[in-house]
Amino acid sequence: MSKGFTLDIFKEIFLSSKTYTWGEFLDIPDENKINVYTRSDACGAAEMWGKYLGKNQESLMGVGVYGDPGIADAVKNDQYGIGFNNVIYAYDIKTRTKYPGMEIIPIDLNGNRQIDPEENFYSSLDSIMAAIQSRQNILLLLQETCILSQKEKPTDRIILTFIKWVLTDGQQYVMKADM
Repeated sequence: MSKGFTLDIFKEIFLSSKTYTWGEFLDIPDENKINVYTRSDACGAAEMWGKYLGKNQESLMGVGVYGDPGIADAVKNDQYGIGFNNVIYAYDIKTRTKYPGMEIIPIDLNGNRQIDPEENFYSSLDSIMAAIQSRQNILLLLQETCILSQKEKPTDRIILTFIKWVLTDGQQYVMKADM
């Protein structure tokens, strides 16, 4: 946690078919293999992670797992596992803390192999959102856009109720981004 991983380390882990150990990247005597998890389905999180690594979702290596909850569960249940996910699957929206068994590997933004105070914003949902809003980390500004579309004006009551909820009560679950 004090060193974090650089972009180059994440590239090696997620873009290579080579098997790595945790010790290779942590500079400690640890022969435990890194178990890499990625998404098996098309999604924005995987596409954004691939873009950050200079590739696309199809370039990501690892065991394919379906859905955000699937990735979170796979990593939580594998002490040597690593994956990526949307922030909301790492932090509890009510307590604003990381889910039990979940840890975030800090990104060493300046490549000095230590997490400096300005790079250390992973302790809570509020601190990571503050980093996004202050633009400390351009990677964190990569966000998915949700677009609701339909060929014709919806008439189904359930669909209309859902759209109304998204535009009203559902907005409380969306963090405001001042861009």
